[in-house]
Amino acid sequence: MGGRALLFSFLLGAAFLLHGADARTAEATLALLLVTGAVAGGALLVATYRERVVLGRRVRRLRDPDRRAEALEELRRRVELARRVGDAARLEDALREAVEALLVAGLWDEVGELLDEAGPLDAPHLRPPFRTWLAGVGALAALHQGDPARAEDLLEKADARSGQRSWLAAVDALRLALAGEGEEALARLEQVEARVGPAARHLAALAELHALAGTGHREEVRARLHARGPSDPLFQGVLELEGPASPLARALQREGAGPFRAAG
Repeated sequence: MGGRALLFSFLLGAAFLLHGADARTAEATLALLLVTGAVAGGALLVATYRERVVLGRRVRRLRDPDRRAEALEELRRRVELARRVGDAARLEDALREAVEALLVAGLWDEVGELLDEAGPLDAPHLRPPFRTWLAGVGALAALHQGDPARAEDLLEKADARSGQRSWLAAVDALRLALAGEGEEALARLEQVEARVGPAARHLAALAELHALAGTGHREEVRARLHARGPSDPLFQGVLELEGPASPLARALQREGAGPFRAAG
C-alpha cells in the first residue's frame, strides 16, 4: 500500500474508532493510533522521497554521458532481481520505476527494450492497471517515432477504468498538443488529477507548454522555458518532441542568454 493510501486509511480508522468511545477506551485507542499514524507518516515521507529525490537523481545520472552506462545497469539489475523473485507486483514496480526515469531522461531506445522485456500488452501475467500504463508508454514511444496514428490507436484501446485515467489523459493531451490541437489538449489536461506520478506530471507540463504555444500564449511559454534553462528535463522534452513550443526552445538555446548561458 502506498504512503498516501496508508495515511488516508489511518485517518479514516481514527475517526471510526474514536467515535462514541468512552474516556478509557479512547485513551488506549488514541495511543495505538498515534503509533499507527507515525508509521503512516513515515510511509508517506518514504514515498515522497522516492518520487522526488530518487527519481531526480536517476534522471541526472541517465542524462550524464559519463554515468549513463552505470545508471542503466543499476536499473536492469533491479528489474532482473524482481523477475527472479517471481512476484508480479514487485516486477511491475521495478519496471515502472525504470521506465519513468528513462522516460523523463528521454532515452527512448532503452524504454523500448524494457517494454520488450515486459511482454505484449495482452500477456496474461500483466495486471490490468499495469497493462494500461504500458499502453500509455507505448503511445509515447509511437509519438517519438513519428507515428501519432499508432499512439492514438493504443490510447483508444487502453482501458481507462483500470485506475490509470490521469496517465492516459496526460499522454493523450501531449498527442493533441503536438498535432496543433491546443484547445483540445488543454481540455484533456483537466482530466489529469493534481496528485499523479512524476512521469504523468512531466507529460502534463510538456503538453501544456505545447498547447499554450499553439493557442497564442507564446510569450508565457517563452518565459517558462527561460526560467528553467536548457538543462532542465522539461526544456529538453520540448526539444525532443517537435511541436508548437519547440521553435521557442530552440531560439532560447541559440540565444544562450540569461542564467543558463551554455558553456563554451
